[in-house]
Amino acid sequence: MNNSKTSKYIYRLMILFLIFYLTSLIVLFFLRVQSLVIAEDFSLRFVIFLIFIFVIFCMLILFISFLFISNQLAINISLTSFITIFLLLSFELFFENTRKNADLRLIERYKVAKYQGIDFDKRSSLEVIDTLNKNNINAYPNLKPKNYIGEEFFTNIDLLPLGGISNSFTIFENENGKYPIIKLDKFGFANLTDNYNSSLDIVLIGDSFTEGYSVNQNYNIVSNLNNSNLKSLSIAKAGNGPLTQYASYIEYVKELKPKNIIWLFHTNDFNDLKNEMNSDILKKYINIKNF
Repeated sequence: MNNSKTSKYIYRLMILFLIFYLTSLIVLFFLRVQSLVIAEDFSLRFVIFLIFIFVIFCMLILFISFLFISNQLAINISLTSFITIFLLLSFELFFENTRKNADLRLIERYKVAKYQGIDFDKRSSLEVIDTLNKNNINAYPNLKPKNYIGEEFFTNIDLLPLGGISNSFTIFENENGKYPIIKLDKFGFANLTDNYNSSLDIVLIGDSFTEGYSVNQNYNIVSNLNNSNLKSLSIAKAGNGPLTQYASYIEYVKELKPKNIIWLFHTNDFNDLKNEMNSDILKKYINIKNF
């Protein structure tokens, strides 16, 4: 009798563990989907939230119902649950291991390019950089200021890098089949022409869109302006939000006194601003005069 009761509890615990595991997967999926939805699209985010609540409610009902099922049904469900858990965990471990060794976005882009008959460079960004260095091209990963926000080392020394590695090369995202090879100027920005000592017509401030992400450097905005006889500079960096952009203006543009400043915003800048508000260094640019 005691063995029967023990088995009954074990079976139910296995079922409840499966429900808990599935619920955690749903939560992770919900958070992932939410992160992919544009922050300003409140209607879509609200629909996703309602679906999430409905699914969690169904899981709760399922949880309660399993407390009152018969022993035989509990045995059958528990065995099925054990097999399901084993398969799900195996798949998750395999997927995680695969994810660590591949850029999933790159895989999806390759599939689209193959379907469209476009040549596609399947190498990872680090493989491309390694090849460039073997060919005596001084190349490094594209460093972004947002990656340093909150880093203890930079917080302790009250410093935040705003550009990349000066007078070097980097690469941008492979969205069109090839990795654009980018020459960085003396301050680490994507400028082919050094106009810092010139009378500037235009300075561009912004994020990856302004920087010319995934575009051949000869065809980005600042190059087109210079080719049109408008002396221009870009101090844009991928991931820059309003505070980082303002800090870049103070550090690199203010003293140049350009005739025009084109400051480009995108909807994702509002999400970047949330992260930047955690930076004491960036907030000093707006709270402390002449910082």
